[in-house]
Amino acid sequence: MPDHSSLSPTPSFVYNLNLDVLATLATQARNGDIACVVDPVPKLGSFNVVYFLEFADGVRWVARIPISPWSEALRKRMSLDRIALDFVGTKTTIPVPRILDSSTTEDNPLGRPYTLTTFLPGTQLAKLWFDPSWFNDQRRTTVFTSLAGLMSQLSSHEFPSIGQLDIDSMTHAHFVGPFYPSFDAISEGETSPEPIYGPYQSTHVYLQSMIALQLNKETRTTDIADLQLLRTFAGMLPDAALDGAPFFLSHPDFNYQNILVDADGDVTGLIDWDGATVGPRQSAFARYPSWITRDWDPLMYGYREVSKSGDDDAEDLSREAQQEDSPETLSHFRDEYFAIFTRLNPDHGRLTRYSHVLEALEIAIQLPFTRNNILDKLTKYVYGGNDDDEIEFLSFVTLSQRLSTAPWLRDTVGEGKLLAGGEYV
Repeated sequence: MPDHSSLSPTPSFVYNLNLDVLATLATQARNGDIACVVDPVPKLGSFNVVYFLEFADGVRWVARIPISPWSEALRKRMSLDRIALDFVGTKTTIPVPRILDSSTTEDNPLGRPYTLTTFLPGTQLAKLWFDPSWFNDQRRTTVFTSLAGLMSQLSSHEFPSIGQLDIDSMTHAHFVGPFYPSFDAISEGETSPEPIYGPYQSTHVYLQSMIALQLNKETRTTDIADLQLLRTFAGMLPDAALDGAPFFLSHPDFNYQNILVDADGDVTGLIDWDGATVGPRQSAFARYPSWITRDWDPLMYGYREVSKSGDDDAEDLSREAQQEDSPETLSHFRDEYFAIFTRLNPDHGRLTRYSHVLEALEIAIQLPFTRNNILDKLTKYVYGGNDDDEIEFLSFVTLSQRLSTAPWLRDTVGEGKLLAGGEYV
């Protein structure tokens, strides 16, 4: 799922972190005979502070330190993320950071949990995609071909259920366990390491369970109505033929800021696997990259129509300025990626075609602030619509308003719950 969170402010511990200790830990991890220095200017992410280290022989490493205070929930989260990253690194040739040393507690000389990994070469694709001096048809095709080939490797590793990848400490066999608190939940104060739901043997059951969890927390009538409408789409949109196993490991944020490429567009790294889960095949290895499905998350999609001047240079500059592709361009990109993925992976190509619809559905379930806009998109997709203002079509607003005042909703969720969120009409 795309990252909708903003970057965190600099956490207070950064100002007191002893970078000499961090350098010593890295040197010890390399048998203690090669000194290194730490770049004192960190990169801040949503959940981690990242430092870059360079050894005397030119080797570079990366240190990642969680922003959230240590807790048992964070320890469990880091352990599961390590398992998933190690699995990808050892079972495929996908270029991912390899873990060299880590601590999931504060009981270490640094006084913070940390992970040291290899450094991957390349440039973030997010810095190049809208650069007219780099972006062209050949490089775009190279990016898609390289990415589709790498992601196809995950199709060789099947799992029987939906959940989080874990490992048996005695047999070292991988298995799928339940979902544990996310980094979002931990950053909001969750400290318990106990599982919260799952695992699931069905895509349908998984989606409906996620909606039920949201319904249990809602009291406003309109929000309940929106979730009930979302429940309808969750029941009808996923392909019933793909409801059960096998399931596959999935990158949690398959977006261009997490993809590194070389000058030609070949992928040199897929980073930030924190929060990786085992899920439906349509939203795992076969899915579209998230930056070419942005129009299906309307709240986050910032494209603005520009006048057609006929000047290609002017249109390139406009694209660069707003850092968005038009809906028509995104649709073309999806067709191109679909054709490339199908050519490379003919047995699974059909999974890609409508994967962006399931992605939008999952975003709407998990992120309430995106829900109204995605529901409107899904309503028009399912029931049809027309952009002509003179022609009235069935819209999300119409459905939701009628649902929120219908006797069925009162009978389904209870009049008391409805009254808590607004009088039933």
